Amino acid sequence: MLHGKRRIAIALAAVALALSGCASSTPEVRLTVLPTPLPVSPTPTPTPTASITASPSASPTSSEFCASGVATLAGDDQSFTVTGDCAELTIAGSRLLVIVDGALGSVVIQGTANDITLGDIDTLRLEGTDNGIATGAIGTMTIAGDRNGIASDGSIGAVTLNGNDNSVSAIEIGLVSDNGDRNAIG
Repeated sequence: MLHGKRRIAIALAAVALALSGCASSTPEVRLTVLPTPLPVSPTPTPTPTASITASPSASPTSSEFCASGVATLAGDDQSFTVTGDCAELTIAGSRLLVIVDGALGSVVIQGTANDITLGDIDTLRLEGTDNGIATGAIGTMTIAGDRNGIASDGSIGAVTLNGNDNSVSAIEIGLVSDNGDRNAIG
């Protein structure tokens, strides 16, 4: 009988030893890392150094901005401030500051890290990344880029998203076709 009790004692000691390896005497340390917010820089004040690709040193006025019905604002690290309506507008470049006060038909935006303010737009096509765009009402909008932010102070009739991580906000949004990932619409 003593031999059987000895076996049980050895078995219990082995189980206790095995279980003690599963539990740590010190609690596991968990580390949560939060992203550091980027420094906020003041928004640069647009200057009347606006230019149209054909004449980079000109300051366009309402009459010359879109006299033919078609205009292009292009470049890198430039500011454009123009007033006037236009049937077709292309904005192409990087780090542009663009303000267009007027009704626009078809607008195409190509480039990276642009800060753009536009009036009401019939059709907007965004083919770029990391752009910030403020507009009036938009009839239809297609986004074929990533990490863009669009804020409309009117309604958007229809939105098609073919990119990822975009943000679209408006007072009212009609038909939405989201073909990307992690897009925020509202």
